[in-house]
Amino acid sequence: MNKFTKLKSLNVLYIEDDIDVREEVEDLLRLKVGILHVAKNGQDGLEKYQQYNPDIIITDIKMPVMDGMTMIEKIRSEDISIPIIITSAFNDTEFFKSAIDLHVDKYIIKPINIMQLFEVLDRAALVIYQTQELQHKDAILKNKEKISAIGELLENIAHQWRQPLSMISTSASSLQMQKDMGTMTDKTVEEMCENINNSAQDLSKIIDRFAKLFTDKGLREVLNLKEIIENYYNMIKTSFRENGITLICRLNDVSLLATQKDIVQILFTLFSNAKDILLINSVKDKVILIELFKNNDKIICSVQDSGGGIEEKNISKIFDPYFTTKHQSQGTGLGLYLVYEIVHTSLNGEIEVTNDTFTYENNDYYGAKFTITL
Repeated sequence: MNKFTKLKSLNVLYIEDDIDVREEVEDLLRLKVGILHVAKNGQDGLEKYQQYNPDIIITDIKMPVMDGMTMIEKIRSEDISIPIIITSAFNDTEFFKSAIDLHVDKYIIKPINIMQLFEVLDRAALVIYQTQELQHKDAILKNKEKISAIGELLENIAHQWRQPLSMISTSASSLQMQKDMGTMTDKTVEEMCENINNSAQDLSKIIDRFAKLFTDKGLREVLNLKEIIENYYNMIKTSFRENGITLICRLNDVSLLATQKDIVQILFTLFSNAKDILLINSVKDKVILIELFKNNDKIICSVQDSGGGIEEKNISKIFDPYFTTKHQSQGTGLGLYLVYEIVHTSLNGEIEVTNDTFTYENNDYYGAKFTITL
């Protein structure tokens, strides 16, 4: 089996000004790597890097037009992680220090030992492959989280539809029965039709609330957070009530520049996690509290449950990717990590978790409290 089979997956950019060295190494690289781009100086290399987006760069240092270190510095301003291998005849401490500062992965002294170069490329190919596999896994799990959010909301729609659908069915059946028995009156017809119409209006409102939650153009816009939370609350309240969970909303009018999908993802994760912990721990008094208010120039939103809190040893890990206290069939460990990323990256805010007490109807409840500050 060929030792360097991983090299066939590599997209390599090779930069060398010496035409004899360039052609010799180029011929050997083309036998091993998947795609090879060749440049004759730093400027040419920079342009080919921007054009072809290679997986790895091999470059000389001393070149005309633009030297290798200047080119690397410009590339690092765009991509801090792309592997870079330097090949140079200069065995100089200052070059080594500069290379370290620019996060160069390997420094090979000329004349180039081609087997050493292949070894370095092979290791880089393995790292790139593993990174791509992790990214693919992340993408699948993140998509699973989003599908789970939609699935749970659809389940909540089904819960809310049952009552008006039952009312429509009962009224229609009653009309049919009274017609068959000859007991139908104008008053009965009016009452039954009014019931059917009211139930149909209820169904329409449920669909409108769902549409509002998922109407997202992908653009940041000024959103009324209170309205979004109330719409979400109306979507889930029936399901939560059937599980014996009391939802408390203490909301002030607050607006924020954001995308609606980010807000919905946060709400889904925090409410879903709170619901799960209450059911898994078989908590007697199941209560979830959400608060939204402004404090000076800050927006504060918190979600707290009565589930008894998070173990101290787990609090520092709660936002880590793939960390979960649930069975693997119940969670990916990415929900709270996604929330953390949304809050920090998209909303430029902070999120923290503590164990705290809250009061509702003169009773004290203790549990996990997630606080978002924007």
